Formats: sequence, structure tokens, C-alpha cells
Amino acid sequence: MISDLYIWQTAKVFPIYFLALVNAPYAYLGFIIAQLLLLIGVVLASYHSETPPGRYKKYALVFGLSAFVFAAAVGLIGQPENQKADISLLPKDSAIVALNQNFEVVVGVNTQNPINAVDAVIKFPMDSLEAVNISKENSILTFWVQEPSFSNTSGTIEFSGVLTGDKGFSGTGEILTITFKPKMIGEAEIDFADAQILAADGEGTNITGNKNGVVYSVIDNKPEVYDFNNDNKVGLTDLSILIYNFGSIDTPQYDLNDNGRVDLTDLSILVSRMGK
Repeated sequence: MISDLYIWQTAKVFPIYFLALVNAPYAYLGFIIAQLLLLIGVVLASYHSETPPGRYKKYALVFGLSAFVFAAAVGLIGQPENQKADISLLPKDSAIVALNQNFEVVVGVNTQNPINAVDAVIKFPMDSLEAVNISKENSILTFWVQEPSFSNTSGTIEFSGVLTGDKGFSGTGEILTITFKPKMIGEAEIDFADAQILAADGEGTNITGNKNGVVYSVIDNKPEVYDFNNDNKVGLTDLSILIYNFGSIDTPQYDLNDNGRVDLTDLSILVSRMGK
């Protein structure tokens, strides 16, 4: 009898479970546990009634609804957030660059879901950086709705492109490579003013995730700037002097990136110049 009751009630609520699974495809565990809850309801009902009608319906309904709620909750909680696609600005080499020496920034994407369209507006400090070139050579995009362009007057870079075909792109890939020329010493932040990444799902779903910028430290390329003890080389003594002044805001001669404090960036800059 219990078996018949279980089959009867399962058939009754199966459409609800089906909907729960369609909307929460990772709810398999929740579905199994929910079935166990439903079976418990049927067992309890069998002790209070001889036939499916009557009290059985009340017990089965209560446990059936509880089972559905549990399955849906486990499915929604257990299901990863609709996987987003991140877009980032990445140093081609180092984030520490010398004054008046060009450097490259890669615009890259990282996505698990296939994508087929990307557009963005990138902003940069026009007083300290000058955009000089944009390369599409290694881009995953194959057609440009808006050709990549830059304006040193407004400090912006804009582009909009798509990947033709029906498969899309997933993984880590390059969109553009931008070349800048630093014009003054200090920190220069390059970031996204706006960005949009669309899934190759036939609906153009916006799956834009994190928009990651980058901060460059522009340093003076004159050796004497780092030679604190004037022995014509950058060595351990200079490193010791900087460490002694670490955290200071009153020793600008050791503040190599001109951010108002002797910090880890200054230490990194000095280490990169040691032996030169």
C-alpha cells in the first residue's frame, strides 16, 4: 500500500519537481532528499488512514509541499550564480614603468560561459598618460561594430566588437592591446568607465562580471634617483635606507612614486633597480 501511495503522490507532484529542476539544474541532491521527505509523509499517512483520501491527503500535501520547497531551496542555493564574464586591464610586462618609455596594457576577458560580444569605455588620466596605439592583432573578436579608438583630449578609449559564428568564446582571451606613453612621475590608474559582455546564448544575455582596472607607477629612469647614498650604484645600502624610512610621509626623496608616503610600491621600485 505504501508503495502505491508513494507512486500516486509522486506522480501528483512530479510536474512541480520538474519545474524546480528545470529552473535549478543543480538540485539533484535536493530532489532526492525531497523524495525521502515525501516518503516519510506517506508512511505517516499510512498509519492514520487506510485509503489515499482523508488524512493521507493532508499529510502528503504538507510533506509534499515541504519537499518541493526544500528541493527548490537546495537547488537555488547550490546552483552557482549565473557565471559571469570578467573583463580586465592587465600589464603586458610590469606595472612599474619609466617616464617617457612606452608600455602596453592588455584588455582581456575571462569567461566560463561562451560569449560573442564585448563593448567598453576605458578611462585614463590624460595629464599623466598619453594613448599612442591600439592593436587588434590577437583579438578574439572578429568583427568591429565600433572600431577601437582613443582620445587624449577626453582620456577615453572606446570599442565594440563581436565574435561571428554560433559557438562563441570561452576561456581567457585578449580583446585589445593598448600602448601608452607616461608623461609624469607618479601613479596612473586606468579603469573601465563602462563595459558589457554578452553571452552567446541566442538572447544576448548580459553576463558582465568584474571590471578590473590597473594602477601603474611611473618612475624616473635616472639612476641617481635611487642611489640614496651616492655611491654610483643601487644596492643594499640604498635598500636599507628606504626600509628605515618605510611608512614615512616626511621623506619625499624616498617616495619614488610620489604618492605621499614611502610604501611597498617604493620598495618594489627600488628592488627592480638594484644592480643598475
